[in-house]
Amino acid sequence: MSKLLVIRHGQASLGTEDYDRLSELGREQAELLGRYLVEQGRRFQYVFSGPLKRQRQTARIVTEVFRERGCPLPEPSILPEWAEHQGPAVLRSLLPHLLQSDEKVRQWHQLKTSSIDQKEKYHLRIFNHVMVRWAAGQLPPPPEHLESWASFKRRIAQGLDNLRRTCGRGCEVLLFTSGGPTALAVASALDLQDDRKIMELNTRVLNASISEFLFTESRFSLLSFNAVPHLQHARLHTFV
Repeated sequence: MSKLLVIRHGQASLGTEDYDRLSELGREQAELLGRYLVEQGRRFQYVFSGPLKRQRQTARIVTEVFRERGCPLPEPSILPEWAEHQGPAVLRSLLPHLLQSDEKVRQWHQLKTSSIDQKEKYHLRIFNHVMVRWAAGQLPPPPEHLESWASFKRRIAQGLDNLRRTCGRGCEVLLFTSGGPTALAVASALDLQDDRKIMELNTRVLNASISEFLFTESRFSLLSFNAVPHLQHARLHTFV
């Protein structure tokens, strides 16, 4: 059996011109994650990252911590299939329709625009609510140039198959990705078919959290989900 650690990236820069980069808190989360993995004596034969900036930055910080502690990791290999779903773009494309048709979205959007200090809170409420409805097939289809939820699921399933074929027995694998791929990996291990429940899992994945799996070419099972023993203070528990 081999072990796979799936890491969600550190906190991204929500509310800025470039969401797809780590915030200062996200960098701190990644640093603490790296220290924890080194102190636990974890050694990895394979290190992979999705292609997004926030995923690659998290991988780089953790890799640097290992190197500074005298335990160098392999250079992360970039795997395009482990990018996050296009939920934010889907939300933007459907928001005009939802403001007319969904009372919750309309109320939260009004609160978001009228309260600067609560802006992030209501943005996340809207996003999570809409994502669950999108995954459950309860919304009109977004523009064709955006990846569908079904296509995203197929992409991650293929990514898991590729990873299991690439890595041999008895190895430890470190993968830096996002909340959606993490939730689908859990769903694969548990044979969870309910898209609504899968997306609800997605919305619960903490930044810089660890989900651990055992695998062979033919088996894939869950050991732990969303663990953050390295993030001991509540201020470090974020979801963006």
